[in-house]
Amino acid sequence: MELDMSRVALLSLSEADGAAISNRRMVAGASALERQVDLALAAGCGRIWLLASRQDDVAIAAQHLAESGGARFRLLTHGRQLLGALRQQDELVVLAEGLVVGQGDGLAMLTSGPALLRLPADSGMNAGFERLDRDYAWGGAMVLPGRIVEQLEALPDDMEPVSALLRAARAARISESDLPEEWLAAGEWSLQSEGRSSGKAGSGPEDGGEVTVRAPAERVGAALVGRNTIANVILCASLLAVIAAVAGLYFSQFAIALGLVALAIAGLRTWFAYRRERDPRFFSGKPPTILPDLSLHAPDLVGLIAVAAALATEFPIESAIYMTLLTYFCWILARSMSARGRSLFRHHELIWATFVIFGAFNAWFIGVAALTIVAVSAIGLDFRRGSIITRT
Repeated sequence: MELDMSRVALLSLSEADGAAISNRRMVAGASALERQVDLALAAGCGRIWLLASRQDDVAIAAQHLAESGGARFRLLTHGRQLLGALRQQDELVVLAEGLVVGQGDGLAMLTSGPALLRLPADSGMNAGFERLDRDYAWGGAMVLPGRIVEQLEALPDDMEPVSALLRAARAARISESDLPEEWLAAGEWSLQSEGRSSGKAGSGPEDGGEVTVRAPAERVGAALVGRNTIANVILCASLLAVIAAVAGLYFSQFAIALGLVALAIAGLRTWFAYRRERDPRFFSGKPPTILPDLSLHAPDLVGLIAVAAALATEFPIESAIYMTLLTYFCWILARSMSARGRSLFRHHELIWATFVIFGAFNAWFIGVAALTIVAVSAIGLDFRRGSIITRT
């Protein structure tokens, strides 16, 4: 969503007092405040205001994230600075301190016009949300028209701006929308959760929170968030494995080289998953990069050379290269054109590990033939269900 200067996000940062509900706590490698800035950017807020008594390291990190996303950042030290800062047609997106959202559908509720999000009183209060009345608790987020802010003028200087805006919104009868209680149970809309639910990989605005199954390397990468030393050791070990695989080629230890290639790819995939998880830009995204793909293709190249060199011990070098490339392109086609092939050939470390098994019995040609047949069969089975081009 493009940034709109008429949409303003109002966030809060209390003093470091160890409170359970705080934007200072870390959530999957980033502060809860950075998670809220990410949500505000994804909601199209061109201006992000932070209520805080001072600008410390947490606030500075949030400012850098906001400005790198193209938004204007402003620090407000008291609530009266809100007065006169908005036009009537502006929208103010208010997030309660500590609110962490991991649900893509929740973003849509912040981009559909003025609304006060609410929860049933019992479940909401048990989760730490502020009570509104006998039946409902505030859901920790609201979108207000700019005119509401001017109602703060009659309040004393020591007012709590967010609570005052909440009361003003109810007095103005802003439309109230119910949040699904399932989001609370899953930790996808929370004041208390220490992190996003790992069961929803990439549940951002593009996929509406669709549940996907993570690969083992991605699950390990997510678990490494906050363990920077271990993650960096895995990266170094992966790079050393690539170097050792090249050495294995030199000494004609092809099976060992392929085993090292499999370990290197698994390690690199784990490290990139770790980097992706700790990035606070969960909803707002970032410019795409081809670095992960290029890094994973480097060990692949070593693996292809190892297979070709192993086949060259049984066949002419031209035939060995031809068979290796033919097999590799069959894997690529199966992964691109077939749902079955995508699940079988998505992770190349498993392919190279399979070759290690065949190589242990010096059955390189059988391994190449078997994997090629599997790839072609996966494509053929999908063709039986209908044209891949015309199927919907």
